Parts: sequence; structure tokens; C-alpha cells
Amino acid sequence: MRDKAVKSFLAALAALASLSGGLAGQEMILNGDFENNSSSGCSFNLSNTAFTAVMDDATAFGSASEIDLMQTGTCGYGTSPQSGMAKVGIGSAYGSTVVDAFSFHLSSPIVAGNDYQLSFWAHAIIEVWSPDVGTVEIGISSNPDDFGQQIYAGTPSALNWKNLVTSFTAPVSGSYLTVRQQGNTISWNHIDNFSLVNLTPQFELDVSNLVNGQTATLTVENGTPNGNIGFAYSLVGAGPSGVLVSACGSISVDLSQPISVLGVEVADANGSASLSGNVPAGTAGIVVWFQALDLSNCRLTPVKAEVIQ
Repeated sequence: MRDKAVKSFLAALAALASLSGGLAGQEMILNGDFENNSSSGCSFNLSNTAFTAVMDDATAFGSASEIDLMQTGTCGYGTSPQSGMAKVGIGSAYGSTVVDAFSFHLSSPIVAGNDYQLSFWAHAIIEVWSPDVGTVEIGISSNPDDFGQQIYAGTPSALNWKNLVTSFTAPVSGSYLTVRQQGNTISWNHIDNFSLVNLTPQFELDVSNLVNGQTATLTVENGTPNGNIGFAYSLVGAGPSGVLVSACGSISVDLSQPISVLGVEVADANGSASLSGNVPAGTAGIVVWFQALDLSNCRLTPVKAEVIQ
């Protein structure tokens, strides 16, 4: 059973580095307030290609292909940007499914089962060509050109900016947060200041008493209660290993080769697990890189680099 657990650890270990889901409390959207762009003034009805070209860390893909980027006051519509100098307009035309949509690029992927908080601001602009109030739909996708799975729809105010906030448990994993105007309406929303934060407690690894000739202890917190936790180390450094862990799909561990598996331990009811081992004598000054993997939900701890004392 131990050999099988170790193989599962290695099989899940390489595909997992990219699925850490970001540090708890850390902002994940790279350009949520649209300030990082190479446009100026008021740019209406930008094609998907044009919007993607001028907007950093975003990809437009909606069937309407006419997103608006406004950077000079109100540009004649609505109110000034809610945050900074830029705001974006997305619309739905002719009461059909022809809509504007784009994806935000993230600093780290969204992980299925993790809890997140999403916040953004929206303002419904009522004009002759946009008489309806359409919702702003939010999704998770593994493809920047596809909306993916919807997780939220927020209704803006037609009077002023409205802060739309929701907390959710991610139903799927994905590398992109997608935004789309509601279809089957004739509507136009201005949007700004998006934020996505991981609320799931950080899966952490601590190393204590790493002293040559003594007993060191590796401890993880916030793992899966009563789940299997794998511990590994490298004397080479951090970096892609190319070692896949079958239990967790195609995840690559953050330890360079060679990777040595120290063992697999069962966490307690609080998700804590520890592994102790003797540090060889005469190893003072050697740098060791450690990492742990939760085999129940395929999460990796950040790599921990320690010097043997």
C-alpha cells in the first residue's frame, strides 16, 4: 500500500504546481481595473482582435465583437470610471445571443473546490439603443476564447455604479475568469474594478530542526482532514520536474530532478500532518527544497527552501 501511495504521489505531483489556486487573500486578476492598456481617449466598438491587442491580460471573444474602452472622463455616457482612468463597455444587440465577452488572465488558476470572493462594479447605461438592464455574467474557463461554466450573474444599477459581490466554491478548475453581457436583451453595461480573491486557507509546509545529525520534522497545515499527504525534497532546486502524478491528472511538481519521496502520512481531523527523519551528519550548509502534496484534492504547498544547519 505504501508503494502504491508513493506512486500516486509522484503521479499527482507533476501536474499540480499550476493548480495551487493562488495564495489565500491574494488578488488573482492581473488587470482588473483595465488601467494597463495601450489605448487612449474613447474607443467604441472595438473588434475582439483590436480589444485584445490594446488590453493587457485580457482576451475578447464575444460574438458581437464590439467592446468599448473609455478613458477620458465619461466619454459622453454614464459616469467616470469607478477606479482609475479606464472603464469598459459590453453590450447585447437586438435581443439575441449576440453579445460582448472577454476573459481575464489570472496570476494563478482557479481550483475546483476552493472558495473565492468576486467583486466588481457595473453601471447599466440606458439609451435608445440599449433600453434594457442586462446582467453581467461571470464564468470559469480553461480556454481564453470560451466562456466556460457560468458561476454568477449580477444585475447593475441604471442610476450609478453598483458594487456586485459574491462568494462561491469553484465548480471547475480553470485558468481564466470570463465576463459576458446577458443575451436576449438590448443592453449596455459599463464595468470596472474586478477583483478575485482565494478564500481557501493556504496549504502550508513548515520545516523545523533541519540540523545535520539531528531529527528534522516536516509539518503541513490546512490539508484535507484524514487525507493522505505526500512529502518530497530535492537537492537540485525548484522548477518543473516533468514527473506526473496519476492521482491528480497532468500536474507538474515544483521541484527539479532528482525528486526524492520522503513518505506519505495521514492528516489528522484538522488537516495537519507531520513527517520526521534523520538529517545525515556532515551536511551542514547544503540547501534542500521541500514540497508537500495533498493527494485528496491535488494541492501543492509552496516550495520551501532551507539550509541544513
